[in-house]
Amino acid sequence: MICAGEPMPESTRARLEEGWGADVYDHIGGTEPAAGRNVFPKKRACHVIEPYFLHEMVDLETMSKPVPPGMKGVAVITPLCRKCIPLIRFNLKTSCW
Repeated sequence: MICAGEPMPESTRARLEEGWGADVYDHIGGTEPAAGRNVFPKKRACHVIEPYFLHEMVDLETMSKPVPPGMKGVAVITPLCRKCIPLIRFNLKTSCW
C-alpha cells in the first residue's frame, strides 16, 4: 500500500499493515514538485529519487546555505523532468531532519 499526504506516524502504519495484511509505504512529495522522495523497504528513512530530482537541504535562517548532514534545514527540490511547469529550487517549507 502506498500512502501520500501528511507524514504517517509509525502507529498508523502498523494499524494499516495489520488491518490490510500489506506492507505500507509513505510516498512523499507535493503537488508542485511531484513526489521526489520515497520511503523504501525498511520504512525508516527518506530516499530521494535521484535521477529525477535535485534535492538540497538549506539553512532555516537564510534558506540559501547548505546544511551539513544531521542538521535541521529546509528541503529545496528541483524536479529535473518537468516540461510544462519547470521549477527551480522549489522550497518545500518542510523542516527536516
